[in-house]
Amino acid sequence: MDELTKLANILIADELIGKETRYINSWGREDYRIKQYEYPETGNVDGPVIILDPLAEPIQSVFGDDEAIAEDFLIQVDVWSRDALATEAVTKRITKVFRRHGYNYSDAGPKEYDEGIFRSVRRYTGRYYTEEFTDAK
Repeated sequence: MDELTKLANILIADELIGKETRYINSWGREDYRIKQYEYPETGNVDGPVIILDPLAEPIQSVFGDDEAIAEDFLIQVDVWSRDALATEAVTKRITKVFRRHGYNYSDAGPKEYDEGIFRSVRRYTGRYYTEEFTDAK
């Protein structure tokens, strides 16, 4: 499983974020408005939408026996919503959840309002260990 999918699953597992992003999709199945790389059309924001977008390729950062065992990751997280308070609550909760999983808030991007949509952008840095390393533990 890649790092973005792991982060999406961590967010879904959080009670507040899971509740705020849960919906029933067109096939009648439970789904979440947590996406990777996909930015919503303005008209498609029915509840808070979270977009996970890496800003750069992971950088090898920790080595053992001349092999990379960890990489540093820089990710941008956008939260879009029609409700300013929901946007802010979800954004703050993401920071808490990510901090518990080793991702640190590094800086903020734009905080915008356009066409009835509030958008909050934050960037996080984190380190994750390669599967080869974690499997060896």
